[in-house]
Amino acid sequence: MAYIIDAWLDCPHPYLKVLNSISGREVLKFESGELNNMLENGDVCVDDLRTTNQQTLEEVVRQLALYSCRKQLYRELC
Repeated sequence: MAYIIDAWLDCPHPYLKVLNSISGREVLKFESGELNNMLENGDVCVDDLRTTNQQTLEEVVRQLALYSCRKQLYRELC
């Protein structure tokens, strides 16, 4: 399955969305506070979002999905 990364990082309310490229459905979404924490902690690298290398973008989507799963599991278990 192919995805599109829609990221607005240099605005008052930054966000990052991962969309299904076929349906346009939002798969993941990270907003201001959480996204800023991810950038500060190195969970998201701006340079990786700017690349046109398909393998790098696929890895970014994979890492974002894992981050989201980890966050959800933490909430459920703690």
